[in-house]
Amino acid sequence: MKISDYLVKKQWSRRVLGYNSSYIETNPKNNVMRKPSGKFEVFSQDRFLNEIHSGSHIIFDCNHRSMRPKYKYDLEKNANVLDGYEDVTRMAVSWQEAIRSNKTATCGGNPLWIGNENEDVSSAEKVAKIKSHINTFNLQAALLQHFYTIFGTADGALYFYRDGDNICWECFSYEDGDNCTERPDYETPNVKMGVRYFDYEGFDAVEFYRTTKNELFIQFPDEDEMRKHFPNAIGTITEDGYYLISSVIHGLDESLFCYHRERDIPSGPVQKNIEDFESLLSDCGENIKYYAYQILFLSGGSMSLPNANFGGKVIGSKTADGDAKILEPADASNTLDIGFKKVYNAICDGSKSVFIKPDELKGQNDSGAYIANLYWPELQWATLFYSRYSKCLTKVLRVIKKLVGQIEGDLYGYSQIKLSYMFDPYIPKNKLEQSTILQQGVTAGFISIETATEESDSANPQEVARLETQALKRIERERMLNETQSNNE
Repeated sequence: MKISDYLVKKQWSRRVLGYNSSYIETNPKNNVMRKPSGKFEVFSQDRFLNEIHSGSHIIFDCNHRSMRPKYKYDLEKNANVLDGYEDVTRMAVSWQEAIRSNKTATCGGNPLWIGNENEDVSSAEKVAKIKSHINTFNLQAALLQHFYTIFGTADGALYFYRDGDNICWECFSYEDGDNCTERPDYETPNVKMGVRYFDYEGFDAVEFYRTTKNELFIQFPDEDEMRKHFPNAIGTITEDGYYLISSVIHGLDESLFCYHRERDIPSGPVQKNIEDFESLLSDCGENIKYYAYQILFLSGGSMSLPNANFGGKVIGSKTADGDAKILEPADASNTLDIGFKKVYNAICDGSKSVFIKPDELKGQNDSGAYIANLYWPELQWATLFYSRYSKCLTKVLRVIKKLVGQIEGDLYGYSQIKLSYMFDPYIPKNKLEQSTILQQGVTAGFISIETATEESDSANPQEVARLETQALKRIERERMLNETQSNNE
């Protein structure tokens, strides 16, 4: 077996300029189906990281935005000659990171709602156990990390495992050095296994997350080097020099590796708009740098001019009449303002992003409907993402059920539990309005207390049981009070 055969991963691409159309005068005829075609720019995940980190933006590339040539006057040639280059203003903006953070908070800011879809009453206890474990290891934090990873490098994986009677998790991200994918298992090709390629103290390491066990392979130059790091390793060597370090059985019947891949990061569709924004901002910076100091125009004879690197500028002209005046730069403020607004709107509309400053809200009685309308583009994007993420989350819940069953000693019983789930995109809410609506529903009788507690953000998962205990205590106090009054009479 060659480990390198399983380190194959499809690269990402973006469609670039290129049209291949034909025109006919009559109605189009039937044609044989074909795969989508076009011109694409293919790249690796390092491209995403360069876009996320503003210091790596293309605006700093001299081939994209060239340096400015400097000239000096040559007395012998009686002409200006090239005297090196000076850098121009380059201004980058962290749009991609801002969009990434927005999407992460919107998609994962609220806890995942999980429902019991079992008909038998006895399953309620198992569902409560599952929810208790989910709350204990904090599934919301795991999903937030996964979303942040996916929205930064377009893929990532959640790995769940058991530590005693606790469920633990890790998030594997390309940004953190974990290159992940899914490949057909080398023994059962019809089943996929998780693959993680990473660095171990300068050596290439690969971990396979298989149906019944996890296997760690590390490429060492020889067996002595391998034994130096892992004296108790299994030691089986592959055709391409990877040594099998360990093989750990996890006790379940499927991989604990939950992988998701996106076609692009959220800022990908507006990457060119972001580059245009940075170019416009840099041009504005150049304009400010040039006109930051007054420009004095002199005429009436030759004069000594200061070096161009000094603050302030003097322009001389040889004429018979002497004169001096300050040159006023052209007022382009309206043009720049319009340009920035147009590009800003293109970035927000294309990425379905909403950026609201605190002072932009009325800050008084902003209704839930008003806030939802403001964040409608973010809600649209989150809703579509949930549908793409559904397959991965289904496996996450399936793995969690089995791990809970393993801990509780009833693997089969917990595996058969039916759970439903629902994401609720996070947006700022008017909590008073929400509580009032739930209270009115319970009072009017068309919403039960159980439903109200499930819908309330302030309610505890055990809220219904607590309410029942509270009601019983109140009844007991009233009974004792009545008995006391009867005895006194």
